[in-house]
Amino acid sequence: MTPPRWRPMRADDLPAVKIVSDAVHRDLPERIEILDDKRALFPDGAFVLEQDGALVGYALAHPFPLGALPALDTTIGAPAAADFARTWRCATHGGHAG
Repeated sequence: MTPPRWRPMRADDLPAVKIVSDAVHRDLPERIEILDDKRALFPDGAFVLEQDGALVGYALAHPFPLGALPALDTTIGAPAAADFARTWRCATHGGHAG
């Protein structure tokens, strides 16, 4: 077994990201379209954790205006203000830690 490694998330990773997200965040589901919106909005903040060819985790960071935390399972769109922070959604599956 090789050690897990982080790499940039691609659009074709989204079905596996959704599986991990649903397994880990059972009470906080997000549609695959929303996960893709966040990935596309800030690609430099979208990563997957791979081990032996399987996706075992992911991390998403995306900008939002200060004081205006976006709701889950909604599109964000590009922030209108230059002052923003990032929020993370991160999950590992099957006992993995990255």
